[in-house]
Amino acid sequence: MGYMPLVTAWVDIFTYGVNTLKGFSQKLGKILGPIIIKLVNHIIPYYREELSEAPGLDTLDNQLVHSFLKFINTYVNSRYGIWSDEELKEMSPEEQAQLKTPEAQVKLSKMFTIYSCIWSLGGEFT
Repeated sequence: MGYMPLVTAWVDIFTYGVNTLKGFSQKLGKILGPIIIKLVNHIIPYYREELSEAPGLDTLDNQLVHSFLKFINTYVNSRYGIWSDEELKEMSPEEQAQLKTPEAQVKLSKMFTIYSCIWSLGGEFT
């Protein structure tokens, strides 16, 4: 089956709101989805062809991609200043005024995606 069903399921969940986890913005799912697909499609084959894994740490592509997506779930949330639409509705206008701007949240989300990619997909390679 490969790793793409895992990636497309993640994108569908967070882009279209199918079983959306609390705390993740669907708007960000639409922005990050294509980025994640592009990263995975380019990086996994590159790693397998050009790099070698650390001795004794053999991995499967699904494991690497799963770790990548879990990293994103960990960092792209309200704990790090990235708020979902649900959470914003529960806040007063005064509280919302003190939050990061939507543009800053998108930028931070993209930075966390790259960070997640480096640590999860590249951690075992030399």
